[in-house]
Amino acid sequence: MPDTFTVEGRHRHRWPRRFAPEELNAIGASIAPHKIDARNIERLQEAVEAFQWASSVEDKNFLEHFPSSTNKGRRAQLNLIIELCKRGAPESEIEIALNGLDAIASQLLGPVRTSHLLTLSVVAELALATIHRSGPDPKRARRQFIGDLAKIFLRITDRLPGRSFFDQEQGDFLKFVRAALGPFPLIANQGTEAADIKEALKLMKRRKPRRKRPTARKK
Repeated sequence: MPDTFTVEGRHRHRWPRRFAPEELNAIGASIAPHKIDARNIERLQEAVEAFQWASSVEDKNFLEHFPSSTNKGRRAQLNLIIELCKRGAPESEIEIALNGLDAIASQLLGPVRTSHLLTLSVVAELALATIHRSGPDPKRARRQFIGDLAKIFLRITDRLPGRSFFDQEQGDFLKFVRAALGPFPLIANQGTEAADIKEALKLMKRRKPRRKRPTARKK
């Protein structure tokens, strides 16, 4: 499954691109003295790639190389997989359809087996239900990215990301977010930091599983 392409122009570059070493250094410096280990560096790279996919706008190079990498295209590809499963198509045909999914749709689908058609069909329908019917939304993508950054911040620092104020938004998590958004100004400036951090943290808190209270022992 292709998940990058080369854009021609004054410079050749891969898209979506990953953080460069100097950008990772800046992100690390934003939460010093904490160190970012290899696993969390990979989480950052995966998050920023997903951010670019979800932010993709009407770019001719993008649409020419990945017509299925729009919400409409993702939904069409998942519907095709569901239809193939329901009519018991050969595994080779289903595999071709799976290879047509872009990085975001593939991530939503998760690891699957073409030999288990019923399971694959159910999982594809669940993935389909999570994809917005509207097109790419840079603002929504930015908030999702900040949500991913919140989880990574927690893993690195062992502290819940939070917000603090003194005339304006500030704090360690804000520095971390700014360092991660900094290399992508064209798609990062699609909202306000305070509002986006507030919404991302609210969603993170909402999704956190509640711990069951221990039942009192009977005397």
